[in-house]
Amino acid sequence: MPTPSNHSFSAPDTPVLQNVSGLFSENKTYMVPKWQRDYSWDADEEVRLLLDDLKTFCDDPRLPNYMLGSFITYTQQDTKLHYVVDGQQRLVTLYVLTLALRDCLQKRIKLEYPEGVIIPRGLANQLNTIENIALRTGLDGTDSIPVILEFGNASTTLDCLAHGNNTNLVLEQMSQLNIWATYEFCVRYIDDKMPTSLAVASFARAVLSGTYLTENIVDNVEQALEIFLKINIRGKELEGSDYLKNYLFRNVDPSVDFDELAEIWESMCDNLRSNNIKREKLKKPEFFLRNWALVLSGEKIGGDNAVFNFWEARFKNNPLGMSEFLTEVPVKSKHFSKIAASKLIFSSEVNHHLEGADFFKGTQYLPVLLASAKLDQYEYISKLVNHRYIFYILSQERTQEFESMIPKWAKKIGELPGEASIEAIDTATKLTSEILISNSQLESLNQKIQTYRYGVDTRKIRMILAVLSKEYQERVGYDNLSLKQILKGFKGGSGFDIDHILPQGKIHTQKNLNAVDQEKELERVTGVFNSIGNLSLVNGLQRVYRDKNPFEKNALYKQDPLIFTQVLSDDYASDDPSVGRVLEELHAQIGSTLGAWNEKSVEERGKLIARLFVETFPSVLKG
Repeated sequence: MPTPSNHSFSAPDTPVLQNVSGLFSENKTYMVPKWQRDYSWDADEEVRLLLDDLKTFCDDPRLPNYMLGSFITYTQQDTKLHYVVDGQQRLVTLYVLTLALRDCLQKRIKLEYPEGVIIPRGLANQLNTIENIALRTGLDGTDSIPVILEFGNASTTLDCLAHGNNTNLVLEQMSQLNIWATYEFCVRYIDDKMPTSLAVASFARAVLSGTYLTENIVDNVEQALEIFLKINIRGKELEGSDYLKNYLFRNVDPSVDFDELAEIWESMCDNLRSNNIKREKLKKPEFFLRNWALVLSGEKIGGDNAVFNFWEARFKNNPLGMSEFLTEVPVKSKHFSKIAASKLIFSSEVNHHLEGADFFKGTQYLPVLLASAKLDQYEYISKLVNHRYIFYILSQERTQEFESMIPKWAKKIGELPGEASIEAIDTATKLTSEILISNSQLESLNQKIQTYRYGVDTRKIRMILAVLSKEYQERVGYDNLSLKQILKGFKGGSGFDIDHILPQGKIHTQKNLNAVDQEKELERVTGVFNSIGNLSLVNGLQRVYRDKNPFEKNALYKQDPLIFTQVLSDDYASDDPSVGRVLEELHAQIGSTLGAWNEKSVEERGKLIARLFVETFPSVLKG
């Protein structure tokens, strides 16, 4: 029969109920510790909802108070310093709102009571109260703010706002940006909803004197961290990376102090934010840690808390897992930042080998690049990744299948040493049989390319023509154009338009058809006109030649910098013997001249383009 444990229990400290004025004007400071997430309330969502609630409360004289719930803190030796476990978003927002109320009321009073006009005592007293809460002056004459955040330079932003020194604000990190957005929104809200100084003062009184929160104080940081996780794990507000951050602070080796751990985590965040890409998800710890997990697991991970679950299990199953993670995360995050921005790992140069994949704005392939970051042959694996991703896009492979094979490839590559040869990379790739492209898949792509039509498939067609153009530039030793430059539309003297070789009006059509057959004939003509065999990349002047007969476009194609376009000209000869040989060979495969260009020419060139493009895939990817 089980016996009762000797577990001793004790009640927590009695909760303290205070209004906002009491919270911020007492001689204590609320500290948001380093293991907390960023201040993340959205100005137009959570902040607006809070202000609307407070405004409704202010306008309804029947309501004696407004309860904003409870928050949790813990104290250490210094009982005047209260570390915030749960409630950061509300506390920071209320303080920023207090600063906005002070500034708006000061501005209104100056407008309504110019110099020499006596300010009503009640109004002056209300402003004085808000000013004393916004910026406290100690017995030694120094100023302080009641809320401090230990991360992201957020307290610098709060301090600037508190001192009215907004011109010196430097907004770089997430908490800073969100605090400033909240302040600006509060100012706009007050200016819009409260047209007089008395209205602002009345709202301020409702916020500071009538709004209450309950503070629950726990014993220590360990209990605080446990509560933080339990409170937030119930919902989906936190991401897996937030839970992981909490887990690290709770379980880190005693030899690593909180300051050191916080610096490691912040360095990871700084690294991820350091790239200048516009897609925000590529800068988030959650996305980086998921990609790293895919490399290590070799499998897809899914679910709401997949990132946290993976890393927690890894740390529990490997005694050295946490220390390895903390050692590697600054380097890995720096690598990932470069990869996400399509840069080479050990320089700031653009990784031209990924320009095709980058054109389609994909992310599924990133785990393979992260696994490859340590390799001397990183540029070689970049080429393979680029080709494999382009095949995935053009062949319309099932996304689920592609996302399942990528981690397997990444894991194989990640197991290679940094000095691995191209042959070793090829072997690891071949061992990932799922990633290999079969002959039937290549033939299927060959047929699919011939069905591509300008309009619905324009981006794919541009990619195919650009890849072939780049291929033939390299064959003759011309390397002055990157794939990205060829992919770019013509504008400002650079880039390439898509030209229809045979204008629609020049395609032979049948006459005297009934309505149904006329519609079919129009569909056929449109298909010929827009098919890939009738399309070419042209550097400028395309609009001038657009409606001309093919034989009138000799000059247009002849002057083009792309070999793959020049060959369309009937006068394709070159003074450079190596260029001449390539042009001769390619022209023979086209098998038609502009003078005789017709629907059959379009069909045959479409077949040629499809075949030549399929041949560009590296043999190592074929299985």
